Amino acid sequence: MLLIEPIVLGHFMGDDVVAYQPLKFTALTTLTGGPGGVYGYEYYDPVEALFAYGNPYHPLYGFQYYLSQCRALGNTTFGQLYGELDPGMLGYLGPLANVTLAQNCEAAVLA
Repeated sequence: MLLIEPIVLGHFMGDDVVAYQPLKFTALTTLTGGPGGVYGYEYYDPVEALFAYGNPYHPLYGFQYYLSQCRALGNTTFGQLYGELDPGMLGYLGPLANVTLAQNCEAAVLA
């Protein structure tokens, strides 16, 4: 039982990283000797894709893919977004109110 538990729990933890933290997954594939394509739009690694998605032909997305997704957010600022969703929170935003969603997303990807 003690030998099987870490394998099973580790698998489910890896599934959560793939589903909810895709940038972390991309960084992990880079740190574990992934192909140079990780900095591009997408790349294919059958072993990683099989373990991550259950399909060896599923593309693994690189950092450029996530940067293009950030650019799709447009020029909406946090001030505009919170003004529509919860105007009471505008006072708490401070300098973040003038930052666009795309800028914040790109900064997170580049970090």
